[in-house]
Amino acid sequence: MGLVNISYTSSDGTKFDLMAKGFRRISAGAFHDWKWAPDTTARQYGVRINKMQKKALEYEAKIMFQGTANERRKALNSFHSAIDMDCFNQDPGTLRWGNSYIRSYITESSVEPDKERPDRTINKVKFYCPVPFWYTEQTISVAPVSDHTALDTDKAYIDTEGENFGYGYPYSYKVELAAPHMDINHYAPSDFRLIIYGPAVNPTINIAGNQYKVNYSMEDGQVLIIDSRSTQPWDRRVYLVAGQTVINVFDYRDPAGSILKKIPPGDIAIGYARTYGIELTVYKERSEPEWITS
Repeated sequence: MGLVNISYTSSDGTKFDLMAKGFRRISAGAFHDWKWAPDTTARQYGVRINKMQKKALEYEAKIMFQGTANERRKALNSFHSAIDMDCFNQDPGTLRWGNSYIRSYITESSVEPDKERPDRTINKVKFYCPVPFWYTEQTISVAPVSDHTALDTDKAYIDTEGENFGYGYPYSYKVELAAPHMDINHYAPSDFRLIIYGPAVNPTINIAGNQYKVNYSMEDGQVLIIDSRSTQPWDRRVYLVAGQTVINVFDYRDPAGSILKKIPPGDIAIGYARTYGIELTVYKERSEPEWITS
């Protein structure tokens, strides 16, 4: 297995490449270690599992800083200022391993010289991850389609004399489009972020049999966001962005559907009027970063 890109991005967006040659390079870190904690009730024989729980994750790692003494001091100052700021602000950074990431603080740090290499300094750190899951993202964007246009990727037909013109045929009749599909290669339901681009009136999206509807009118240039992640602030679960203004519209959700319901894995259909554009991102949750395959 080849080298995997590993990085830490602080909460202010400063990225530190932990596999870079020269100033810093991570030399240890068991990021694939994980453990579930069963909540049990004793039985005559064995136990009954009530639920499976997970504690916050902690990873220890060594980061090697290499260069002249002055270069190493500058690099350590920059890195430690960023990770210390995350803890002061209680705003975690992002630890990334390949295509997977986890929100993290660096809560412990110690520095010592490398006894074998005088041009290197060893920085021992501990990553603390309050939400004990790694995420990989998958996104689909669906553009709006009028009555007289179609996209090459859409299955379209003309409802005249039963003729079927297949894909992307130029015509001037009313078009019926098959629902876009998203193949979610995972083993569990996923949290999601659904972005709806205005204008739209009472936007309604049906995903895998569940209705995501907000009874609110959107103007051109406005964006409606539905975010199912429980780590989001309460007023950033269903909200409208209008320029610099953010409006919490959670109370406008339609009771006919479960607006924060996770999306199941597999081949899912996304059905809606297609008069406005949407973007759907699913957050595939794992106990470890996804192993890189060739």
